[in-house]
Amino acid sequence: MAGQIIAKSVEQSMTVLEELAEDLNKRQLEFAQQYLADPKRDHAKAYMAAYENCGSLATADACGKRLLRHGTPTREYIDACLLEARTHGFMKLRINEEFVLNELFKLAAVNIKDFYDHNGNMLPIHQIADEAAAGVSKIRERVIKRTRDDEEGVEEELVQRDLEIADKKGALNLLGQHLAMFTQKHQHDISGEMKVAQFFDAISQEVTDSLVSPLPADNLRLDTTIDSGNG
Repeated sequence: MAGQIIAKSVEQSMTVLEELAEDLNKRQLEFAQQYLADPKRDHAKAYMAAYENCGSLATADACGKRLLRHGTPTREYIDACLLEARTHGFMKLRINEEFVLNELFKLAAVNIKDFYDHNGNMLPIHQIADEAAAGVSKIRERVIKRTRDDEEGVEEELVQRDLEIADKKGALNLLGQHLAMFTQKHQHDISGEMKVAQFFDAISQEVTDSLVSPLPADNLRLDTTIDSGNG
């Protein structure tokens, strides 16, 4: 599904960033993160924040420029982060809050009766309503019997079809959390060092705003994977 593809893409990008970060020492990484978190991209200010013992603004300016030279590990890391932020911005344009909530609602509202006719027979795929079909995560089909009418020259198949319904409880739980229906409180431990994922949201909005051609609103699409096989 689309969410799985995006999650895999983000995971791969984070792996690349982590590998690039390994080439930096602690102060270089702090400089890069301070630089990325600043909308003005002030390299001298970022350098002074990372190197507290820096003697003067002139020194910070010169050293900051040196770290930003093309080909340096710090520059490569920053460029990779900006690329990831730009991708993150595109994801925000394509999959907004309304889209996610609509898809969660479809999963939460799925009803097993939507897949059967009034005689209790399972509906063919093309007759299942789109809203109900969105709640199906997998379909398995297996031919369990074949018969042939030699006189008519017609072969008939008896097919067993199994539908796997998406996690209705999980969807309801996510919707309930969005509506603040639960009273559980969580405590979070915040470390002193800024993590890569923490500043993506801070810089991705700036990158998103600078995009010349955002995707059209009707470009929202959810891909559904249907597995089928013959036994």
